[in-house]
Amino acid sequence: MLIQLSATAGAAASGVLASRIGTVRTLIITIVVWILALLGIIVFSDIFAFYVLSVCAGLMLGATQAAARSYMAIEAPEGRKAEFFGFMTFSAKIAAIFGPLLYGAISSRTGNPRIAVLSLEALFILGLFFMLLVPRKV
Repeated sequence: MLIQLSATAGAAASGVLASRIGTVRTLIITIVVWILALLGIIVFSDIFAFYVLSVCAGLMLGATQAAARSYMAIEAPEGRKAEFFGFMTFSAKIAAIFGPLLYGAISSRTGNPRIAVLSLEALFILGLFFMLLVPRKV
């Protein structure tokens, strides 16, 4: 419940931020915060940190999804928006399969879920790399 409520706030906040600095910059910020939150999961283990990181994850979940959809709506060519959104949805489904599979495989092999979080960290870093290559309108 905590994550869902904070995701709503994150989605609204990302709209405000994107209108000020642009959707690509907003997406880059959300990815950087995701990377920091995952590092927090690896480093911290107390209950207070768990709740703080849960709120952070919720905020970024809502912000990332809202900003990504906004970016797709802006950049997808007219007449092909449904195709682009369909590909985006398909990609999300693939990620929803392979992310947990990767996490589970690494966690199972190492016996350490914190090491498995590093695999997710690598995926976010890869995503950040690609987002930094996206041209930004000034």
